[in-house]
Amino acid sequence: MTTTSPESAQKPAHPDQTRLALAALAACFAVSQDEQSESFLPKFEAALKDLFHHIGDTSQIDSSGALETLRWTNEYLQVLKSR
Repeated sequence: MTTTSPESAQKPAHPDQTRLALAALAACFAVSQDEQSESFLPKFEAALKDLFHHIGDTSQIDSSGALETLRWTNEYLQVLKSR
């Protein structure tokens, strides 16, 4: 997921607020859960990466919104982890 990270991708002028909120909530949940079980976050990040690639490989549907949400979730995880 690093090759198409939010840091390197151009962000839309008017991002979907629902997707931003969903990504932020997922990242907060993951970081909070990791405080209870230190093995949670690496597993969550691995699953996030796997799903990103799986959804991206599904060419039958437009998955740009889902991929955008997963990228933002990853970005927010990195922000929260650095605090």
